Amino acid sequence: MLRPWFAFWKFYLIKRGFLDGTFGLLIAQKAALSVQLKYAALWAVQRERRRRGGAAVEDSAGDTRPTDDGHAAAVDTPGGQG
Repeated sequence: MLRPWFAFWKFYLIKRGFLDGTFGLLIAQKAALSVQLKYAALWAVQRERRRRGGAAVEDSAGDTRPTDDGHAAAVDTPGGQG
């Protein structure tokens, strides 16, 4: 995962956190941790949906997407067909 590293460098170098000393370092570290936790939570949700065998819905473009409640939902197609 590179995004936490990018968040750290963004806050520490680009936003000049190094000028604030230890406080700037801590802010950059907390920003990186926040990004890491966000993606860990997303991964856990996706893993749980796969484990439960969450239903997927096919939209008009042929893409599938899982539903929130695990049930297939009607997807409107262009021209009112479907």
